Amino acid sequence: MATQTLHESTLIGIYLLKGTLGNLNMPGAPIMHFSLVVNPSTGNVTGFVEITRALAPPHGKIIVHNLTGQIHETGFGKAERIIALVGTFPVSAIPPAIGLYFEKFSAIIVIEKNSHGHGSFTDGSQHIKNVPLHIEGK
Repeated sequence: MATQTLHESTLIGIYLLKGTLGNLNMPGAPIMHFSLVVNPSTGNVTGFVEITRALAPPHGKIIVHNLTGQIHETGFGKAERIIALVGTFPVSAIPPAIGLYFEKFSAIIVIEKNSHGHGSFTDGSQHIKNVPLHIEGK
């Protein structure tokens, strides 16, 4: 698998994009950690998302399954690339109910030319809007 940085202008091959979306300096804030495999020739994105928040276990961590998405080159303004993600995550039923059901997850990540950016994500009924993007290694 070829690796690439966001600073390269020619997108050839698949690359790994890792980082966080959220207010890292705010204690207890929901934080989305992501590790995405990007195929720039098709625009397809797949990977792993973990959302952490200050809640008692097991509710403080969400693991997103069936994560898929698309990356788009904008060609204008500060927003160089936009990534749209969707997936699902399991939730245990609240007692006395028994069982498991799946909630929906979605996210939009805006990456600027300087590898900074922002985004929003929704997990179930929780909507986290316009929080900072931090890309690993940048």
